[in-house]
Amino acid sequence: MRTSGHAAAARALDDFEEVVHEHHSHIEAGELANQMTNAFEEADQQARAGSEQE
Repeated sequence: MRTSGHAAAARALDDFEEVVHEHHSHIEAGELANQMTNAFEEADQQARAGSEQE
């Protein structure tokens, strides 16, 4: 019985990253979208500031 318990635990650990990714990828995608939005807004502000200085 103990051997099968170890095998089950090993399988669970092997799949852990995939399971976490499946259940939380929407959060990661949202955070990445926010970061990209912020980066584009910052680039736009820098471009406007640069054109105002000319």
